[in-house]
Amino acid sequence: MALVSKTDVQNLYPLPTYRFKVDFHPAPGARAPLAAVASAEMVFQEVSGLDVGNEKITYKDGLGVKHMPGPASDVTVTLKRGLVKQDGLLLYNWFADCHVNCIDKSDITITLLGCSPEGTREVTLEDASSFVEMIQWRVLNAFPTKVTGPTFSGGSTEVAIETLEFAADDIKIAFVG
Repeated sequence: MALVSKTDVQNLYPLPTYRFKVDFHPAPGARAPLAAVASAEMVFQEVSGLDVGNEKITYKDGLGVKHMPGPASDVTVTLKRGLVKQDGLLLYNWFADCHVNCIDKSDITITLLGCSPEGTREVTLEDASSFVEMIQWRVLNAFPTKVTGPTFSGGSTEVAIETLEFAADDIKIAFVG
């Protein structure tokens, strides 16, 4: 049985999903609520909805059924994070600032991080050089559509988690590392 090299592990093994970062990139001139979100350093517990797809069109004629790709499916991305006092209202304020035909949209970049080839087993959160960007999902022209507050239970020991949903125009995926 052949030994697996470090290069094979880095290039051929699936990437773990537990280390990632989320960045907001508003257009220049964004109003105060979105500008505050972009400048804050927020961490998230979970990201979901990075789905790209097309609706299916079914065409029936005298010879049978044909399926064709239709328009792109709607993009809905969900972010979950612990509710913290320091920046707890930033995303809510952006949501509250959204009105019909009067909204600041932002690109959102979700970057999957991996250990650098030179990284050691000892990794600290403060040592950003031990992580390299591997894959980026760029969520284009996103805006918040729903904010869900935490669930409260007197018998629970869990932290307060808020859930934020965003609608977007598209998602682009790129390998960066």
